[in-house]
Amino acid sequence: MDEYDINIDDFDEVINKPITRKDIIKLFNAAIQAQRSDANTLKGIEVDIPPGWRDTLLEEYRILDEYKKMGWKVLWYNKHSEGPGRGKLLRSWVSFRNPNVKER
Repeated sequence: MDEYDINIDDFDEVINKPITRKDIIKLFNAAIQAQRSDANTLKGIEVDIPPGWRDTLLEEYRILDEYKKMGWKVLWYNKHSEGPGRGKLLRSWVSFRNPNVKER
């Protein structure tokens, strides 16, 4: 084994790293910058929540309140296999919208 061989133990710290508030904010900010033009649509800027991040976002829910204070309309959606709140969670996402966009 030479110095360029990769060992899975080298990545253990990265793989098992807990999700932090900073990670969630970076994810949201990157999506907002990349999809800025979608903010003025009814759908808004959709950011999928990775599977292991949902619990952290529940604990750090005030992050969403901070985006609301910055002027965004923020909605958190969860789609389940057997209807609202029942069955397997299929998708979890947050939508950021311009609050001035109204449904017709």
